[in-house]
Amino acid sequence: MKLVLCVLVAALLPYSHGSDLDVDYDLNLNGKLGEQNDDNQRVRRQSSDQDFSVADAILELALDIGRCKSPAAAACSSNSVFSPLSIVSTLTMILMGAKGKSYSELRTALKYPDGVGDDDINQVYRFILKRMREVNSESITLDVINGLFAQKGSGFNNDYVITAKDYYLSEILQLDFVRDSFGATKAINRWVSQKTRGKITNILSNLQSDTKLVVANAVYFNGNWADPFSPDLTMNADFRVSDTELLSVPTMFQAAEVGYVDSQELGCTMIAIPYEGEDLGMFIIVPKERNGLKSLNELESRLNSDVLASLFDQIVSKSVSIQLPKFRIQQQIQLKRALRNLGVSELFSANSADLSRMMNRTDAALDNIVHQTFIEVSESGTEAAAATVVSLSRVRPAKRFVADQPFLFLIRDIPTKATLFWGRVVRPQ
Repeated sequence: MKLVLCVLVAALLPYSHGSDLDVDYDLNLNGKLGEQNDDNQRVRRQSSDQDFSVADAILELALDIGRCKSPAAAACSSNSVFSPLSIVSTLTMILMGAKGKSYSELRTALKYPDGVGDDDINQVYRFILKRMREVNSESITLDVINGLFAQKGSGFNNDYVITAKDYYLSEILQLDFVRDSFGATKAINRWVSQKTRGKITNILSNLQSDTKLVVANAVYFNGNWADPFSPDLTMNADFRVSDTELLSVPTMFQAAEVGYVDSQELGCTMIAIPYEGEDLGMFIIVPKERNGLKSLNELESRLNSDVLASLFDQIVSKSVSIQLPKFRIQQQIQLKRALRNLGVSELFSANSADLSRMMNRTDAALDNIVHQTFIEVSESGTEAAAATVVSLSRVRPAKRFVADQPFLFLIRDIPTKATLFWGRVVRPQ
């Protein structure tokens, strides 16, 4: 029997101003982009005298999966994007169905500290996923949806179904993989297409008749910049991929008040561009060295969650002259190898996988993880609407930020610090 885990993601990209959060879990609340507040809200749940932060676990996995692992100058030379929140929330839902070594290996890969119970983890995810729903407004659409597609009569454990519905807000659907695997595949692809507004279609090829469960997660984000770029200012500009490769790409220009960091220690600059409402922001990190992809790979090798947290803490609001290329990335990645590299092996073995907290079967094993993401960054931030607001400073900007060589970006929910998307742009397209 195969257990197919599909992490399915779509995003349309370019902060909604939510209510104050009152919860007992460590979401490491920060203020708005670029604000310095000595009374920063920090809500924590203590477990065995440890602070527990799901946001840090999400960020750690983003680095584990997304980091370029080769020192070669030409390594990792393509664009990439994925959703750490999507991957981690789906894997955590699997974790809650696992036991024994299958459980311990996956838990270690997810960076959950000893002493933190499953209930602690579940409660935080329920809060985060409900929080994602509150972001939605006229200018922001953010949907994070989990789906469990089970073979009719396969026998989910009742406790697991309750956990999936109550904590991971999962939809539960039954299909007949045995008699109609083609129809089941089509139904799942249709579900994904609907949840991603048609941006991801046919994510699965025909499933085998011995498939018993498909676990899916769809993330869709469509947001307007708080201060849109003017299309009238967009023009082709040089983008240095390497010492031997120079591209001319459509590039946006703007002067705006944004979060800004100039890190001499890391050798990079970072800006944080807010979406409308200023609860979500895109953080863009560019190396100071001018060696293109080589500089990005070297910068990435120095990053970890503590280093990034320090970088986020240094953000101040500045008037910045911004130069940023437009880009569009669509990518499907297989995560089985990445998880194996993190020590997850038992779950992929039909002889040793233990998912007995999920279903009453002894032959259930994880087959693969398919993760597909679509992202587009333009002047308005939306797919179709043109910017109607021109935001130009009447005073000379205090700082200059130029993304004219390979850079990192992440989309982050400011109140929870959860990383929704992570990517690298090497060749803007």
